[in-house]
Amino acid sequence: MINVNLQLTSFYIEPSTFVRENSIKFFGKTYPSFDILIHRFLQSIQTEHEITLDAPKWVNLYYGYMFALINNIPARLLKERVYVAVDFSQGDLYTEYVINSLDAFHHANIIIETNISNNTDIFVSDIYSQSVKQPQLTWEDPPTPEDWTNLGDIIENVRAKKAFALFNQPIY
Repeated sequence: MINVNLQLTSFYIEPSTFVRENSIKFFGKTYPSFDILIHRFLQSIQTEHEITLDAPKWVNLYYGYMFALINNIPARLLKERVYVAVDFSQGDLYTEYVINSLDAFHHANIIIETNISNNTDIFVSDIYSQSVKQPQLTWEDPPTPEDWTNLGDIIENVRAKKAFALFNQPIY
């Protein structure tokens, strides 16, 4: 964090690669609690300390703080972890195939369960269950690209709700 803060008080040449404003949306959706915290902090720097941040400096600071938080706070401590229960009637092998496919979402800080628990946020199966109160996705086999998109959207919504509850404010 000290290295990031030094950008405010020293001559700093901004990197010309990677830093794009539209990528902030990805990090904001993947790490909403960090995003809220960083937005609040950068806003307070400008209002309370009367430091003017132009857009490139703001974006560079955002990324600096985001990476510092991601690299130093273990994922297991984040409150917006999303628990996904997966259970398919085709048996354990097919369920395992879907679970392995979900590894593509590993950066999304999701926890895969094979049974519904008190932590379960989303239930994915090939059969709709009326007894399940959590959001459900009913997939025919094999899952389509639209199925994966819908799962990503629901994960994003659950994560945003958890971050909103944590900070008691809307997501940016």
